[in-house]
Amino acid sequence: MSQQRSSKTNLAIGSSGWLHQQWEENYYPDDIPDEWRLNFYSHHFQCVLMRPDEWLTATSEKLAQWCEDIDESFAFFVSVTDQLDDVAITHLQQLKAQLGNQLKGLIFQSKAVTLNRSYLNDLSAILTLYADSDELIESETTIQVCWRAQREIKQASVGFIDKATSENIREVRAHLEIFLEQSTDSDLYLFFEGDPPDSSRMQETKVIHQLLS
Repeated sequence: MSQQRSSKTNLAIGSSGWLHQQWEENYYPDDIPDEWRLNFYSHHFQCVLMRPDEWLTATSEKLAQWCEDIDESFAFFVSVTDQLDDVAITHLQQLKAQLGNQLKGLIFQSKAVTLNRSYLNDLSAILTLYADSDELIESETTIQVCWRAQREIKQASVGFIDKATSENIREVRAHLEIFLEQSTDSDLYLFFEGDPPDSSRMQETKVIHQLLS
């Protein structure tokens, strides 16, 4: 059953952020310039969840460089962990204008976020919205729910593997199979958490998915 499900699924594996200090020692080559890291990352993984410190500081010039550095199949998501304001909304609109369809969605990740209805209307017009906070999931049914192993939900297209789970490859495989089975979407995105995320485990998960297919 798992093999049948995964064989028709496009699974993109990525991390929460691609700028991690420890990755400078155990993932990125020693001599790689900072501005080349996204290009290097995109050759190994198919998506990334941009942390606020990554997307809020992205200038128009930097966004243009990102577009040149990555393949058109690469997917960006943005994480929101604090209150949005007009400046952040304007910046999200700029992100969408430059990244186009490669900017797949926005994920609310903190219970501290209060969902402003006006902002939600503006955002939903340009992005798919997701919630990774149980409080937001309970209060806002118009936002898609992110998958985690402890949530008994169906048809989620975005999921997370937490740091503790990533330490055990058998648990990762079990979670991967559940994530694949619960969704009817052909395009799925699975993000590894941690500071830094385990890049080796992410690579292994890609291989596991290929074997399941």
